[in-house]
Amino acid sequence: MLTVALALAAPIDVWEGDDLWATLADLPPGAEVVVHGGTWTTRQGSGSWYRALVWEGTEAEPIVVRAAEAESVRIEGDPAGSQNVLDLSGSWFTLQGFEIVYGSHGLRLGGSSHGAVVDNRVHDTADVGISMNRDGQRYESMLLRGNEVYDTGGTGECFYLGCNEGSCTVADSIVEYNYCHDTAGTEQGDGIELKSGSHGNVIRHNVVVNTNYPGITLYGTYGAPRNRAEGNLVWGTVDNGIQVVGEVEVVGNIVIDAGAYGIYSKASQGSTPDALHIAHNTVLRAGDACFRANDWDGVTDALVANNAFLCDGGTAIRLGGGTGAARFVGNVATGDSAVSEGVRDGGSAAALVNDPGEPDLWPVDGSLLVDGGESDGATPTDFDCRTRDSTPDVGAYGWYAGGGPGWPLRPGFKTCAGDADPGDTGGEDSGGADSGPGDSGPTGETGATDDDGDPTPLDPPKTPSGCGCSTPDTTAGWGAGAVALWLWAARRGPGVRSGSRRSRAAAPLLRLRAPA
Repeated sequence: MLTVALALAAPIDVWEGDDLWATLADLPPGAEVVVHGGTWTTRQGSGSWYRALVWEGTEAEPIVVRAAEAESVRIEGDPAGSQNVLDLSGSWFTLQGFEIVYGSHGLRLGGSSHGAVVDNRVHDTADVGISMNRDGQRYESMLLRGNEVYDTGGTGECFYLGCNEGSCTVADSIVEYNYCHDTAGTEQGDGIELKSGSHGNVIRHNVVVNTNYPGITLYGTYGAPRNRAEGNLVWGTVDNGIQVVGEVEVVGNIVIDAGAYGIYSKASQGSTPDALHIAHNTVLRAGDACFRANDWDGVTDALVANNAFLCDGGTAIRLGGGTGAARFVGNVATGDSAVSEGVRDGGSAAALVNDPGEPDLWPVDGSLLVDGGESDGATPTDFDCRTRDSTPDVGAYGWYAGGGPGWPLRPGFKTCAGDADPGDTGGEDSGGADSGPGDSGPTGETGATDDDGDPTPLDPPKTPSGCGCSTPDTTAGWGAGAVALWLWAARRGPGVRSGSRRSRAAAPLLRLRAPA
């Protein structure tokens, strides 16, 4: 049994009117800074808006900088976007509970390890919301959790992680329970973009709504360990829902109203599709096809299993070329399909799920989705982090008699496995225009589906999950100090999202019970 002892120094309290930047400039290992309600700008007396911070904690003595519980703390950068609001790098640190506004990138991280960016609210930036994309840098064992990013500008990604052609990489990190929305008016506006060469990362239980480019984009790893996208909701993209190259697991996601393809795999940046596991996803409606595969002629390892591709009156599966050695098993589709083996005709979405218009995508009792999957490719947990039974159901949900969705599909933060909402304690949805999709996503012309030429980058942080879902072991290297940090954060209580809204980040870390 692991026992943890962590001596905590007295916190440093910062109040409105105090010099926040002097306090944050030289923090020793083990420092805890609690910032109380107020607004600070990054503008200096010289007129510069540049603020760069380096926090070097240790495993035994991490640095924690957080907003005081139930207090609104706002940091404003240059409204003209001349500088990033915050540049931050280091190791064993936590930034929690702040509202970050304006600037170019809201938060841009330099090379970092064992850092956590949790429960922050980033909006109205001139460019990217949160980025980890310094050329030549490496980001390892990071956590991005419970952050809300919206109303970005310029290229406008919510999270830009890693660099083109692998010139910087993100490894063994977790991006979970974030809410990205309303980037459809930007030049690009990806939701979560993980660039080439980044590997061993888990992107799970995020909600991505109303983006211009794909909601989630995962490039190849150049032969390094696979990435994983699990349990995400992507709703109302102008472009593709989830776009990948290869060396990836795409499991248990729900994609609704993608303007182009629901899930799309193709070659990019020197990587060709292979080592793909696409299973137990539910895709509802897409402008072109629910699932599209290009450049799969040379595939040696790809499995498309137990997916529900619901594109009534359209195309369920479209291919651009052959499929190599890819295997299709246990899928159910509505609409035309370029693949017949391993794909059954489901007739219509209304015959398969409760209400495609609501949408309520829980399988109808007795439909082809119930017990219609194959054990080959089955995943142990479903979209709600519930354990599946021994007879796999098709799609994101694991059906059981008298059951239903654990978390109603909606814009906002996702709740998993009956845990308390990791971000909402009541009241209205947090921050920004409440312009999430209602019965359908935004309309408009299909955005660019090629990924070359992205001029900016973004990056993810990491921590243990509270949902109990089965995932690859990406927490290797998180020793006693890390465990102490997360338990400490949970005990101390969450920060603030907006006004009186409480944090989604800390409390679920203590809820490690088995899924319902």
